[in-house]
Amino acid sequence: MITGLPSRDDPAWDRMAAAAAGEDLDTYLAWKRLNASLDEEGGAYRDRPVAEWPNLHFNWDLSPEGQRFALDAVNAVAFRKQHPDGFRLGRIPLPTFDRFLCHFSRRDGPSELWELGAPWKLAKVIAYVRRGLAITPPLVATSENELRIAGGHHRYAAAKAVNLEILPFYAAPSDVPLIDAIVQVDWA
Repeated sequence: MITGLPSRDDPAWDRMAAAAAGEDLDTYLAWKRLNASLDEEGGAYRDRPVAEWPNLHFNWDLSPEGQRFALDAVNAVAFRKQHPDGFRLGRIPLPTFDRFLCHFSRRDGPSELWELGAPWKLAKVIAYVRRGLAITPPLVATSENELRIAGGHHRYAAAKAVNLEILPFYAAPSDVPLIDAIVQVDWA
């Protein structure tokens, strides 16, 4: 057992977590409360068929500041250091995207909706989108001659489940020519 670390109930834990996330304490605590409420609401949707989901209207966050959320657990400072030019925004019909998506990233039908990935994350995405909160598009890269999702599998799964027509996505600028060699994309 590691000693010397505060328990998760200790306010020092929140201060350490806020610092690690590159956030001030108030911003971190607001994020923590939001996540707890999304987890609670998401529990009501978990393992339910799409017909029983609430209506979902994606409010895509296309802001430069929001790009870092295409990756998991990357704070603003680390994102700017790792991706100084940010990401490029692309748009593609979701059925076309799906045809060129590698099997590892793709969800092939309702049976895989809850079986692949982390069901609690998909449930949380449903709650997030239902509330109309701005959500970052998935991050796409390539794997040989196919597309792959580098971040946002559950955002993609929710979009596909509700038959979203056009999927916005981000790509690193260096990946744009590789993606263009695979499929035609509308680069914004």
